[in-house]
Amino acid sequence: MEQEWAKRWVRALVSGRYPQTKHCLRDGIGYDPVGVLADISGLGYYADVAVEDGDEDKPRGFLLYDDGDEAPPTVIGQLENLAGIRFDSIGKLADMNDRGVPFNELAGYIAQNWEQL
Repeated sequence: MEQEWAKRWVRALVSGRYPQTKHCLRDGIGYDPVGVLADISGLGYYADVAVEDGDEDKPRGFLLYDDGDEAPPTVIGQLENLAGIRFDSIGKLADMNDRGVPFNELAGYIAQNWEQL
């Protein structure tokens, strides 16, 4: 992962601005760590797809594998390209989050292991 993105991500995770949730990038409760990275990236959740009226608070970012001709770029694919993070690293951090690891510990893990992510 690119060091500057790792630093920005760590700062966001420990900032207290993002309530933590599980099993999705973002929901009505908060964000998982990958959802935080998506938020600070400026890409949003589907950068190329407009948010329809009434959908602003719905979970976004579940389109992970659709590579059909009509499919928008996935959140994960956008983050891989922008921040240089590997797909398997995204999965590992999401799994850690879903097992209950708090953001401050995830931030420490990212800070120590950014080169391998």
